[in-house]
Amino acid sequence: MNVAISSRYRLIRESLACLLTNRGGMVVVSAEASPRECLLRSPLNPPQAVVVHREGVGERDLEYVLGAQFYGRFGIVLLSETADEEPGFDKMISLDAPPLELIEAIKEVASPEPPPRRRSRAKESNPLEVGTREYEVAVMVARGLNNVQIAEASGMKMQTVKNMVHEILRKLHCKNRIELALLVIEKLKESSVH
Repeated sequence: MNVAISSRYRLIRESLACLLTNRGGMVVVSAEASPRECLLRSPLNPPQAVVVHREGVGERDLEYVLGAQFYGRFGIVLLSETADEEPGFDKMISLDAPPLELIEAIKEVASPEPPPRRRSRAKESNPLEVGTREYEVAVMVARGLNNVQIAEASGMKMQTVKNMVHEILRKLHCKNRIELALLVIEKLKESSVH
């Protein structure tokens, strides 16, 4: 199982990597101070689970990870001083928890297989008459992500996202993002029925 680790403390990153490799039988594909860097450094070997140490992580980095989770397929375990619930994360674990509890939490939230390195371009998975990348952006718009969140989750530049959203609206004859979201939801429902 591929795992990425994010903590601003090097000692915690190294300790977690050692624990997960030796006792958990996992492969640590990335260990960085920032969750964003953690995900950006492992594109060829994507993680099935991401462990994020909460202390010192900014809200924008947490939003990035949650947005990227939508785009990729991985579970998120949030390590914090307390096990208080934070919305959006698959599992919350206290730093004081026993090591085996952390390993079990990672196994529980991890996707069963690594995400594909490249998205399928199969027509049946894209019910809209747009390109694959445009379709992915349209789905993110339908899920309520703004341009900043889409840019962060997809790795595209902000201007590219703006241009792409504009082009999608034009191609699908939508006046605004709400019309686009409704169209995407309708098409996804239709494609799931067939």
